[in-house]
Amino acid sequence: RLINCYSRANLHSYKRGGGLIDNGGAGAIINCIYAGKIDGAKASPILGYNAAEVRNVWPADGLPSSFKGTLNAGSMPGEGVIGMLNQGVRDLANVRGSFSELMTSW
Repeated sequence: RLINCYSRANLHSYKRGGGLIDNGGAGAIINCIYAGKIDGAKASPILGYNAAEVRNVWPADGLPSSFKGTLNAGSMPGEGVIGMLNQGVRDLANVRGSFSELMTSW
């Protein structure tokens, strides 16, 4: 699981590539933001290929056409990046069986 992350790294890809992760496989990307620049024919802001679950990511349209998992798109709140990350921490803390004991606010 990739949880509550933020990246503004630039990505230049000759093949497929993702701003946060290339192939998430059976994993999940939860409450993450990509704010860098993308350059490449098969590059996407969030992930390059697939993941089982994508929840509350920004930009919400940052998934490739190959994505076949479950999407629960989020939106950037008025408080911006820190507000989105902190809201994600609060939301995950309320989910039974989550990593709530590991979560802290930014």
